[in-house]
Amino acid sequence: MLQADTERYFSERSGIAALWAGLLAGPVAWALHLQTSYSITPFFHGTGSTLALYLVTLAALVIAAAGGLISWRNWQRAGAAWPSGEGGVIARSRFMAVSGMIVSAYFFVTILAQAVPIMMLRS
Repeated sequence: MLQADTERYFSERSGIAALWAGLLAGPVAWALHLQTSYSITPFFHGTGSTLALYLVTLAALVIAAAGGLISWRNWQRAGAAWPSGEGGVIARSRFMAVSGMIVSAYFFVTILAQAVPIMMLRS
């Protein structure tokens, strides 16, 4: 009965959206961080204030971490097992959840690496 509920959840629109949200939150956060940082740097570079850049970085890190949390919760709901070679809704959900955790962690570290120049940026 529990597996049937899990399959039903990950077959519905909300379950599929949760899987995609966990998988794409990290890359979207990185892209937004990169574009926003480049866009606002000319406005704040002359003043010497980097607070806006720190806030953008913090927001991007929160979004990437949220993607990892969503993926972890999806993985827990799908049975907290490594994806197997079998097909089906549960196997797909486990694969997407594990992939989302890995991708979110990668982009979290990437955003941190991009923040290093911001921290050293002083006029």
